[in-house]
Amino acid sequence: MLRRFCHFQVEPTVDEIVGYLLDHGKDSRVIAYLKNCPEDLFPKKWDETLLDRKANPFPYTWEVAASLIEGKKIDPDIPSVAITMGNLVASCVGPEVAGRFMAYCKTIGKFDILTFIKKPKEEITKIEKDNERASLFYAIISSLASYWFAKNKKLTPEKVVQICQGLPAEFSVAFLKMIVKKRTRELTDITGFQKLLTSLGIYFDEI
Repeated sequence: MLRRFCHFQVEPTVDEIVGYLLDHGKDSRVIAYLKNCPEDLFPKKWDETLLDRKANPFPYTWEVAASLIEGKKIDPDIPSVAITMGNLVASCVGPEVAGRFMAYCKTIGKFDILTFIKKPKEEITKIEKDNERASLFYAIISSLASYWFAKNKKLTPEKVVQICQGLPAEFSVAFLKMIVKKRTRELTDITGFQKLLTSLGIYFDEI
């Protein structure tokens, strides 16, 4: 039967998957994890063991995992909550990848997104000193992008520009690439947005 078909392998990019997950309002922790660990978007090995493992990381299984854990929080005082969430993710993408995802969720639990929106300058300074700097910044911009797509009133266009001005350039660009296709007019109407794009322009082809 295999010889009776033509076979093409189509692999979407991480940015395409992230854009899709944002469009559909999926859990921002999954989005942040995939931005930070794009190597876990697909299985590392494509062989007969995929069937043996049953659960493997693919864009669709990540989407299902994101839906299953929506609204669930990791509470260190209630271990069963973390175990349940870990089991749900493992059932979709496999236990090895789920373990890394759960560890990532515990790391990004260090910050509060609402506090960040209120005091971005102070929070950015704190994160710059953290050993998990990159992971935290990816988590923040993913959470902010989810707020933007959901039209959350706490994240105004003015606040977006303010945050982008304070973020390290590479994360400011990554954030803008996530959100600029939605509510674009609201951003371009803000004083300073065009200047921000000009100042970051040299980075856009590098990320």
